[in-house]
Amino acid sequence: MKLAALFCLLVPSLALAENQLMDDKQTVTYDCATDAATDVVGNENVIVLQGECDEVNVSGNHNKITGVHAKSINVSGTDNALAIKVMDAVNLTGNRNALTWTKASAKDAGPTVNNVGKGNKISGVAPKK
Repeated sequence: MKLAALFCLLVPSLALAENQLMDDKQTVTYDCATDAATDVVGNENVIVLQGECDEVNVSGNHNKITGVHAKSINVSGTDNALAIKVMDAVNLTGNRNALTWTKASAKDAGPTVNNVGKGNKISGVAPKK
């Protein structure tokens, strides 16, 4: 018992995002000023993200997500559509996802994109040269 208590003190707990959608077929709006991390585990949802999000994680399928600003987007689900106006970095490991952006946070540069999934469509405004 003492060992378990010591372990809890020494190992920090993982905080779950308050903006966590595990249900299916929901329409929700999340304010990233309240919780800057959003996890979408459910399927066939319509999600609006307001404000600046530090991290958006999508492991569900067939979700439609719109937002203003996301620093980091991770998509491991399939057939999701994300339209985020401003983004810094995208990691796509899922398949057949569509991601669009209007501009990147970094001046005159697009977001950093890691696309190892299959059939993903990524589009946005070309960086100024």
